[in-house]
Amino acid sequence: MRRRDFVKGVGVAGGLAALPWRSLLPEAALAQAGAPSPDAMGPESRKAFAELLALVAEAERRTLSAEWNVRSPQDVIDGHRVLLHLLAASIDLYFEGDPERPWWMPMPSPTRKYLGDNPDAHYFFTVLRGDRRFRIRGNVAGAVYTSFTFQGAETNEAAGITAARNDKQFDVAADGSYELVVGPGASGRNGVPLDAKTVSVTTRHYFENALSAQLDPVLRVPLSIEPLDPVGPPPPLSDAESARRIRAAGRFFRDSTLGMPPRDPKAQPAWVSTVPNQLGPPALQGGRDDVSAWHAVDNAYSMGPFVLKPDEALVMTGRLPKCSFANVVLWNRWMASFEYRGQRISLNRKQMKLEPDGSYRIVIAHRDPGVPNWLATEGRPTGTIFWRFQLPQEQPEQPRAQVMALADVAKR
Repeated sequence: MRRRDFVKGVGVAGGLAALPWRSLLPEAALAQAGAPSPDAMGPESRKAFAELLALVAEAERRTLSAEWNVRSPQDVIDGHRVLLHLLAASIDLYFEGDPERPWWMPMPSPTRKYLGDNPDAHYFFTVLRGDRRFRIRGNVAGAVYTSFTFQGAETNEAAGITAARNDKQFDVAADGSYELVVGPGASGRNGVPLDAKTVSVTTRHYFENALSAQLDPVLRVPLSIEPLDPVGPPPPLSDAESARRIRAAGRFFRDSTLGMPPRDPKAQPAWVSTVPNQLGPPALQGGRDDVSAWHAVDNAYSMGPFVLKPDEALVMTGRLPKCSFANVVLWNRWMASFEYRGQRISLNRKQMKLEPDGSYRIVIAHRDPGVPNWLATEGRPTGTIFWRFQLPQEQPEQPRAQVMALADVAKR
């Protein structure tokens, strides 16, 4: 069948609603007194949908303006992309999320970037009821780090983390497989006790491969979750449930846009440098007892902005700590990675070529300087440098950075 014929068929299928046999269905009784108004059909869902549309319009108007320090057309273009990606994620994670019947939803990808995506990692998310018991099955699949972070709020700003486990804290079989039981009364190394405060879980799977995990077409992370108490198949969405899910998606979208206004530079954490071409001293985002926000509890971060002219390069040097994983990524101002299909904008330890003494030398530049470890800026004059150190066994060294003439990079 040609696509045009199929599309015509869709139109015919919609027209079937007007055929006489439709009068035999129960809802036909609702229309006997006359055709109902559009607002009378799914009234609460329509109201929630209108709220979501208004929210998207407000986020576009405010975040892509001087209120959010937007100064260039490129900021607006990048901002539209992130807003669209966040809206799509809001629908996948929350509108399609069923806490009675959890289902792992992939998060960032090469074509969906938001909230600090990473080319070397896969992330999954699901809503769930913390007062029910579930079995999680999976396989580390070669990942150097796997973790489950349980969240106690529908959005990313409120109750924070209720529990966290990484693959050093639960048993993994010789073939990489594992099984966790989560929920009330769960115990042992592979049990995670939860209660009604927990409403979602995020997984993180970090890989140090020569080909970044997000670009590997054959890399798959086996992962499943099933309720231990039968719940039956899902019924069709009711008006109330549709409205609830739309509003849940809207809360995530709001918290990820209007809920993240530009922070006063004086209020930035110590690991964030506000000085161009400098990195902050690495520090843990928060320990396992820090329930103030969603985050990877085992990560140490270092971050700073780069500002480069066309004939300049930023040279970063330092020594990597003992840790499970380390990499550096270039982001735009919206915490979305630069395009990494066809160019290098990130490096993990497997991809880095180290110096004879074990140190690294990484060059950020608009053009290839002819040396190892070049990160491409896409020709952007500014951007963000972001380091991750996973489960560091020692204090990570602060990356040193120096601006120099691009022509001189290869001379040293």
